[in-house]
Formats: sequence, C-alpha cells, structure tokens
Amino acid sequence: MKKMCCPDLEAFFINCKPFYSPREFSSFILVSVYIPPQAHVSSALQHLADEITHTEQQHPDSVIIILGDFNKANLSHELPKFKQHISCPTRDKNILDHCYTTIKDAYRSVPRAALGLSDHCLVHLLPTYRPKLKSAKPVVRTVKRWTSETEQDLQACFECTDWSIFEAGATDLDELTETVTSYISFCEDMCIPTRTYLSFNNDKPWFTSKLRHLRQAKEDAFRNGDRVLYNQARNTLNKEIRVAKRSYAKKLENQFSANDPASVWKGLKYITNYKTPSPSTEANQQLAEDLNEFYCRFETAGLTPHAPSEHLSIQPLTPPATPLSPPPALRISEDDVRQIFLKQKKRKAPGPDGVHTSLSENLC
Repeated sequence: MKKMCCPDLEAFFINCKPFYSPREFSSFILVSVYIPPQAHVSSALQHLADEITHTEQQHPDSVIIILGDFNKANLSHELPKFKQHISCPTRDKNILDHCYTTIKDAYRSVPRAALGLSDHCLVHLLPTYRPKLKSAKPVVRTVKRWTSETEQDLQACFECTDWSIFEAGATDLDELTETVTSYISFCEDMCIPTRTYLSFNNDKPWFTSKLRHLRQAKEDAFRNGDRVLYNQARNTLNKEIRVAKRSYAKKLENQFSANDPASVWKGLKYITNYKTPSPSTEANQQLAEDLNEFYCRFETAGLTPHAPSEHLSIQPLTPPATPLSPPPALRISEDDVRQIFLKQKKRKAPGPDGVHTSLSENLC
C-alpha cells in the first residue's frame, strides 16, 4: 500500500485478504514498524499515528495490525483505542517489540527462541479472538407483514364482530379488558401473516436473504465439483452484491433527503456505527442519602404530641351549612378514544397488552 522511510521512522503497509477470515473483517492491514533508539520518539509516533488514522478512514472495515521494534516508544498515547498484546520480554527484561490492534484480547503472546544471531527473541502470537458468528447465537425475529389487503381483512373481521357479547359475559372492567384484548390479538394472528427472520450478528446491513441463498448455491456447486455451475453462481452472487450495495446506499441517501429527523439519525448511526452506551449504575451512598432527605422533607422531626394549654379554648367543630357536592363523573366519548387511537405511531413497540400499534387505525 505505502511505505515511509526517514531518520526517525521506517514503516510499510501491506493489505492482506486471507481466504479464511472472519466475515466481519474485509481485509487485514499489516503495518511493520521500526523506530531506531536514537530517533525523536514524539515526532515518529505522531507521523505514524497520522498515517494509521488516514488508512483507517480509507478502509473502515479492515483490521489494522501494527507490529515491530518500537524500542523505547509507545503508541498507546497517540492511538488510545489500540491495545498492546505482547506481555513477555523480547530482549533481556524489556519489552521492545510491540503488537497493536483495536481488538481487545485478540492475541496471547508466548516467547520463543531467537532466530539466528538476533538479540531479540521470537514472539508467538496465539489468536484468542472469537468471531462474532461464534460469540453469539443468531437472533430469530418474527415480523408481521402489514399490507392493504390484510388490513382490509382485519377490519372486516372487526366489523362483523358482536362486541356486546363481551360486555354481557364480563363481570368487571378488568375481565372485559382482558377478554377484548385477547380477541383482538387472536384476530390479528389470524388475518396478518408473519415471517421469521434468522439474523446473524456479523451480517452486513445490505446482506439480504436472496444473497444468502445465492451464497449457499455457490458453496453447493463448489462441493459438487461442477466448475461451470460454480462460475455461474459466483458471477451471479457478485452481481447481486453490487446491486444490493447500490440499493442500500440509495436508501441511506433517501433517509438524509427526507424531512424526517428520525430517518436522518438512523442513517447517521448506520454510517458511523454508533451504538448507544449502556447506562451504568454507581454505588453512591451520598446520592441515596440525598434522595432520602428530599422525599422525607415534609415529615415532622418531633413525633411527641404537645401538652394542651389551659388558656386555649377549644371551639366545637360545626358542620358546613351546605354539603360538599360530589365530583363530576369521568365521561369518555367515542370520539375521544378514536382521536387517541389515531395519534398512535405505528413504529412504536406494543405495550404490556401485546396489541400492535398498527391496529389503532383498524379499530377506529
């Protein structure tokens, strides 16, 4: 790819694409580094960090492995996300040779005998990284396919239902709510078809089920030894991959051009691979004391009753002249319920009752 040679730094970059490699990595970029003992360490590390950052921007799906003789230099300050994997001494009791990757605990270092007359011992890096395909099980998702025809069938099912039967058979409001909710879920399962998706955690967002079938067809042709069929399946798969990538890129462009902040934010998360950090709880005793004091601020400190005074005259309580009027009963009209249903967002997840939000318009 490129090379650098100056009095403070010698390095060259090699882009490798092994035949057998984890699917989440498109290639492996090896960076061989040598920093002489008399070099200006800060300028050498800054120059190396700039080149590595530029390479990362050009190849975002590749893994960069930096290894070589660093002597007294350390790359952890310039590139803090890169982890050093060599923990055994490489010359006497010093660790002069380093290996950096962005994958935590990717290798385990084992010292070996030196090669020839070299004063540095060999280091055997044993991979401990587990691919995403093996580190987590595939996720099975069941999605309902809502179309105009299925919505019409569901609405017709609701229109021909005698809802007074549920009111007559229920003894209280809770039983009526549970019965009606169960019936709505039953009609939804009967009218709306479902489709099951098996997604792996190392799948690309543009990798569709059609590409999965084409890839399986290519593997079958390779195992059968049919060279002609294998070439056809390979060419078809490569063509469909290019089409899927263009379609996915157009989808992201439409999300940016649409006047929808949710779509724009979704596209940004896909492009930058942003993941919402999980909230972490801290054992802070002072915070617990502050919350306890805040919620108990209305309680009185002294609970002992005061002695009645002899000089105080107690007046008898007289009932009010007019009794208090009862509060007005809560009235909910059918139009109010319809307006609430129409305001529901279809992309929202169902609540504890299990009724999908797409049913709101069909119930109106």
